[in-house]
Amino acid sequence: MNLATLTSDLSHRFNTLTRTVQQTFSFIRRRQPLSDRPIRGVILTTGQLEERARTLAAEHTVVMQPGKARALLASVDRNHRLLRLAYQTLAADAAQRQPLTPAAAWLVDNYHVVVSQIREIRQDLPGGYYHELPKLKGGPHDGKPRVYALALELIEHTDGRIDLEQLTRFVLAYEAGRRSRSVRFGQSRSCCVSG
Repeated sequence: MNLATLTSDLSHRFNTLTRTVQQTFSFIRRRQPLSDRPIRGVILTTGQLEERARTLAAEHTVVMQPGKARALLASVDRNHRLLRLAYQTLAADAAQRQPLTPAAAWLVDNYHVVVSQIREIRQDLPGGYYHELPKLKGGPHDGKPRVYALALELIEHTDGRIDLEQLTRFVLAYEAGRRSRSVRFGQSRSCCVSG
């Protein structure tokens, strides 16, 4: 096969895949909620992540209110469909011995793990448990569980490469930020009461 034929074939396959994705996932053209957009941000060091966690703790208003797990589960379903389409396309390319990027090869090799995790999310997030999670009030994650917003923040600023030490330090810094906020609020309240 010569270069011109190969280029033409790849261009045709790319255009076909693009049309298929656009038709299958037409909802993507609508404005997506923040949580459904690609999760990309400036990569932060562990120290910067800790500072970010303290900042978030100061910004977050947390409420205990019932919420609907349906919105998050719908997002999981949409992402599952996108991943399945990507997997099918990449697996077909691999079967034809087309070169794959390392990330694409990882998805082809580990798709069964991804599906297992999605199944586990659906089974382990019963509505009752979801209702018990503290939710955020206001901001881009209004009404969503605080832990969801924190997970997105970590993923965004680590390019999805999270290790146990980073996670631990991030959560501890967030909790420290919450405690200092509580102390400040408590002190200001006690000043008003005692004055």
